[in-house]
Amino acid sequence: MAKVEAGKFKIYPKPMDLQETIEQAMRLVRGRADETKIALVGELTEAGDVTGDARAIKQIMINLLSNAIKFTPENGRVLVQVKNNLDSVIIRVIDNGVGVDEQFDISRATGLGLSIVRTLVTTELGGTISMRPARNADLVDAALDDGSGQVGTVVDLRIPTE
Repeated sequence: MAKVEAGKFKIYPKPMDLQETIEQAMRLVRGRADETKIALVGELTEAGDVTGDARAIKQIMINLLSNAIKFTPENGRVLVQVKNNLDSVIIRVIDNGVGVDEQFDISRATGLGLSIVRTLVTTELGGTISMRPARNADLVDAALDDGSGQVGTVVDLRIPTE
């Protein structure tokens, strides 16, 4: 975090395999998900090759997935989806955990993980991030509605690819 806050985390955009980078992050947190019987699923077919910084994106994904797993109850689900646009990639992390408040403001997040994510996405990569409670349609569309009444959270990242 110190390097990120001090502006000393250097971004080196180059061609990268986004699917492989996200899969690496998923492998790193899978043990924690398995301990609590949380299904960690990736819909990454649109990821493909992009221009970006693999280290930064991997760190972003580790932090987001760790938070999703932390706040999702046993037997829950965490889903990562990727949509590739012409000039950006959209990465969505959806869980069926406790959810965030409708008035949640990610710019005021105090947790270390979200602070790092926010800084890397907005300042270093020039993208945007939003976080909101999952709506029923989000959970149903993502096959996360387990009937438990959990609200869940949706995190959307839009990262420029050029």
